[in-house]
Amino acid sequence: MEILNVVDINLFASAMVLLVLGAILKEKILSKDLFYFKVVILTTLLVLIISTISWIIDGKNVGFNYIISWMLIFFNGIPLTAWFFYLDYKARKESGIKLRKIIFMFPMVSLMILAIFQLYSGNVFKIVNYTYVRGPLVYLAALSMFLSFFVFLVYINRYRKHLMGRMANVVIIFSIIPIIMGFIQVILYGVNLLWPSMSLVVLYSFLYVEYGEILKDSLTGFLSRDQLEQHLKYKIRLGKPFSIIMIDMDEFKYINDTYGHDEGDKALRTFAAIIKHEVKTIDSICRYGGDEFIILLETEEDVSNKVVNRIRQSVNSYNDKDIKPYKLRFSEGHLFIESRKSLAQILSEVDEEMYRDKKRRKS
Repeated sequence: MEILNVVDINLFASAMVLLVLGAILKEKILSKDLFYFKVVILTTLLVLIISTISWIIDGKNVGFNYIISWMLIFFNGIPLTAWFFYLDYKARKESGIKLRKIIFMFPMVSLMILAIFQLYSGNVFKIVNYTYVRGPLVYLAALSMFLSFFVFLVYINRYRKHLMGRMANVVIIFSIIPIIMGFIQVILYGVNLLWPSMSLVVLYSFLYVEYGEILKDSLTGFLSRDQLEQHLKYKIRLGKPFSIIMIDMDEFKYINDTYGHDEGDKALRTFAAIIKHEVKTIDSICRYGGDEFIILLETEEDVSNKVVNRIRQSVNSYNDKDIKPYKLRFSEGHLFIESRKSLAQILSEVDEEMYRDKKRRKS
């Protein structure tokens, strides 16, 4: 009966993870964010399947039981390493990435070494009377995973400011649930909690973070209007200074009317690529309307004018190449928000700044 309960939990967790994977594959979105998340899903699913098989065959076949138990140790660190890489990528911190990669590989490499050592010593586990029995070194495997969690949390805490809103919540849940469940599983022999709990973290991450990738603007890959407004509300609640830039392409209607809507889409994508190149990865870019963009700068210093100047220089450089028979031009408004204002106030004020700039350019 206990085995059936464990298998049922694992199957339910696997089905949950497969549904998330199916939802992502259905959209056919090729972003790095979703690539890393798919690796997390697939590696978590792999360990769940191996764990399920190990419970089913325990007490039945010595050889098969040994092979599956060995595989469980060998592959057990891979999902954790995948999670570390995924969350590190979401933090978008480039400096020190080589050292972090080496550290994040530790749970995977240490458990693989332990699995190889098992082949020669048999001290990680034994098959006694057809049944899996823990060996003394199994606690070393658990210790390596807990140690990896601790080191990861120390590193992620050093650049927590790069993690915004819901992503920060994912890190908190990832930090609490698996550690508690893993500890219980080590203490209470026969309990199966760690990887089913990780499937819950997968589901939470999808619903509250990665589903946003699916909702992004399909033409530019930028945040949708709703996503930007939600993030703005979060920034307002924080009460910390930030900058906002609104950009509107000039003469976009002329490009559409003269060269067609396909060319208009190409112009939008080109313009979006220039913006993306000149904005840091931790900042948020939104396609707010047809040819309107909003940039939310996470820094607490007023650097909006510098960012606008970089974008303008890049646009001018593009125009100088005469790649197209038309020129890309834009008007902009930017604000540095130091005091608490409502979402409507901020958007109204930056919109007014942008239209003032547009009038200046027409006159």
